[in-house]
Amino acid sequence: MKHIRSNWFWASVVLVAMYWPARKISALDGLPLDRGWEAVLLGMLLPVLLWFHSVFLRKSWVKALIAGLLVLKLCMSFFLTQAGWCGRIIGPDYRDADTLIVEKSWDVRADWRSKEPRCSAVIDRPYLDGPGFPVWFSNLSRGTRKEPLSTYTMEVEGFIAPRQAGELSFKIGPDMLLEGRVGSHSVGQGKGGAPGVWIEPGVHPVLLEIVLTGSSWRFEPLWNGGDMWREVDTTVKQPNRLDRMLSKPLGFIVLVWVWVILALWLRSAFRVYRPAPAFLTWVLGASFVMALIGWMETHSVGSVHLPRLAILLLLGCLGIPAALPLRNLRGAFLLVGVPWLSFSVARSLDLIGKVSFYPSGDDWFAFQWFAHQIFMEGRWLEGGEPVFQVQPLYRWVVGLLHLVFGDSSVGELYWDSIGLLIMSLFAFHVVKKFSGFKPGLFALVVTLATFVIGPVWAVIGRGLADISGAAFAYLACFWLLRSRLRDPRGVVLAGFFAVLAFYTRLNHLPFVIAIGVLVWPLSVPAERWIHPRHMLRYTSVGPFILYELLIAAGVALFALRTWHYTGVFSVMHGTIAGYHWMELAPAAILPGEILHKILINVLRVVSVHGMPGRSLLEDPRGVLVMLGAFSALLAVLRVPGPRRLPLGPCVVCLGAIVFSLYLVGRAYPGRFSIHLIPAATALAVCTLSLVFNDLKTWIGMAGSLLEKKDRSAKLLQMRR
Repeated sequence: MKHIRSNWFWASVVLVAMYWPARKISALDGLPLDRGWEAVLLGMLLPVLLWFHSVFLRKSWVKALIAGLLVLKLCMSFFLTQAGWCGRIIGPDYRDADTLIVEKSWDVRADWRSKEPRCSAVIDRPYLDGPGFPVWFSNLSRGTRKEPLSTYTMEVEGFIAPRQAGELSFKIGPDMLLEGRVGSHSVGQGKGGAPGVWIEPGVHPVLLEIVLTGSSWRFEPLWNGGDMWREVDTTVKQPNRLDRMLSKPLGFIVLVWVWVILALWLRSAFRVYRPAPAFLTWVLGASFVMALIGWMETHSVGSVHLPRLAILLLLGCLGIPAALPLRNLRGAFLLVGVPWLSFSVARSLDLIGKVSFYPSGDDWFAFQWFAHQIFMEGRWLEGGEPVFQVQPLYRWVVGLLHLVFGDSSVGELYWDSIGLLIMSLFAFHVVKKFSGFKPGLFALVVTLATFVIGPVWAVIGRGLADISGAAFAYLACFWLLRSRLRDPRGVVLAGFFAVLAFYTRLNHLPFVIAIGVLVWPLSVPAERWIHPRHMLRYTSVGPFILYELLIAAGVALFALRTWHYTGVFSVMHGTIAGYHWMELAPAAILPGEILHKILINVLRVVSVHGMPGRSLLEDPRGVLVMLGAFSALLAVLRVPGPRRLPLGPCVVCLGAIVFSLYLVGRAYPGRFSIHLIPAATALAVCTLSLVFNDLKTWIGMAGSLLEKKDRSAKLLQMRR
């Protein structure tokens, strides 16, 4: 218990220490994570290490190293001036095109919470193209259904402090005009570039005005032809003596400090798990191949279907021997999860530090819009609308990801990739308990393949709530499974994540209620549900009641918020549920037409592709999901054979389908099947395992009977 509390605390400390913005420029200087190495190492590797090898944080010298980094960054915040230049972008207000305002970006170092910001962003890197500029706010103008804005003014203000004389020049885009002063020198205006000015050693003020028109933008300050940000000290305000003395050394120290912590963390994990040479070769080789395929997909090299089908290459892990310490969740993560995340990271490289532009009218634009309303305009409880016509929680998730990764939406691709892996690892865990490690690996790969090869592929990284809601739900599953280890906090955390899943997608309410059955062990067969006394022999009913009470409390809080804004104590009041609601007559016996509608909608969900008119021969991508869902139904009906399947996953699978009895899934094929795929695929693999084992048994019995018959014939012949 003490170790768990310590891990949670130091996990928080290491996140703060790594993410806290350093005042001096380096490749790993903290938020926003808008550089390549920074986004990959701190945005993906660090969270993975926190889960995979959290015991590293228990060592005293590690705690001292982390605390030292945090103290150093805090001292830099108090005593040093922010490096870079202040970029102030002026453009029309999205609410009133006739009013000019200073725009805001998702740069936590700038004045993102101020009503009248001094800086839109801190400029500390070259902007090589239009999406590289901090212009996420241009998405807002699209929400007014007007023509996209094409003209902005960017005022750049700061100081440059070279230690030696040199030439300062600027590369700008053909659709830009630049003029201003650097020290006592005027910078001429021109398209495509500006003549260089000779700067003597010392501190010189910089004041530039850049007109941005069209879309061909570039802003790259050069010092003697090289990257100015690496060669010369820059600050947003007048630098003090400490800035001049410590700027370069402290930036380098922070860089090395972060690298050392991550390197020692990886070394410690390697020494603890000690993977065999074949195991390690597979992890590194598969990760390299998947990363290469991900890069090819981004750059449109080769067939457009290759990256999606390449996920099946991970089935090769079934031939890799794994030592006993790695025949578990962490071993499965190394064999399959690391190559999968490598694939996702390679796909993301071109997104790092660049703005994504969203078309208005779609759900992903709505989440971006409401995230701005919450974080930039302070509508923290309201969330941008009094009643949620768009799914509630994900808008807060989007805002947090932008605070970490800046204007870029690369964080949403990372978030979705990790979410899909969490769900797939649940399928592995269920099948491993039922059939063994190798079948569990097979379930892990085919679950990921169902996501990637099917229509869910179009949703990954697009900024929709479905993957997040399902991932929260399966985190609740993991914590409920852990709660049987007599740790009541597992139930509380499971309830917390289940409520988050409900807030993320309101149609998940029946699903998260059904998840409560996982307080019973996976060894309980589905046929036992009809015998309550037998069920109580496996575990007490207390954890189940506590979990359901936590969900009820979450639902009540949601209804209370609706009452606060509308005077109506309701969960669905004012939401888009009416658009998805199926016309049913609950007071009457269901006629054949309504039964037909329900059947069509259920098939729309369990077929994954969302088009029930297609046969499995035309589109077999959802065959495992359909098999798993059908097996779950047969199991709870206590049909011989399937009734041996584990009770918990069967109830979870059916709970994932319940919403389709009264809500119609519309738009974005596959999105309404995401939360069903892991549980259904796990049950499908368990069913196939049952069939395979039964066939082995029957073949063995047949062989034994034939052998006995032969012996009897030989004995009879000998007697004669």
